[in-house]
Amino acid sequence: MKLLLAVLLLSLTACSSAPDYRSASAAGYGYSDTELGPNYHRVQFKLRGKNKAKAMDYALQRAAELTLSQGYDWFDLVEKETLVDRKTYEVTTRLSTASHHRQTSCGLLSCSSYYQPDMMPELDTTTDYTEVRIDIRLGKGVSPQGTSIFQATEVLNKMKQ
Repeated sequence: MKLLLAVLLLSLTACSSAPDYRSASAAGYGYSDTELGPNYHRVQFKLRGKNKAKAMDYALQRAAELTLSQGYDWFDLVEKETLVDRKTYEVTTRLSTASHHRQTSCGLLSCSSYYQPDMMPELDTTTDYTEVRIDIRLGKGVSPQGTSIFQATEVLNKMKQ
């Protein structure tokens, strides 16, 4: 039982120690992007926790990388949406049919043995997450003026600091 708990704790630690900025995994944490049309993309970033600013920074970082990889200079943040949610997993204890241990009970004249199933704890955790979705339009050359226009190289330089 102690071994099982140690394995569960190590697996949780391994999940939580993964870098925040990465391509989205099966669990959905990290970035992903989809082409919506010519020069038009949706970038999503999902982060563990409730840090909206950090999730937005990572979404902008991915947007800047995407902009440069597509041969463009700047992007216009057309639309943005931020979601904060919570996933809850319950704790339960169940009898395990796979593992059991032997119990021995001795009286004055004899001993008897029997097998008892182990009680196995189920994983209990609550995870908050923040997801940012931004739609961007890519552009080349001189950019228009406005608060929704981002120079891709400037965004990446700020993220390195």
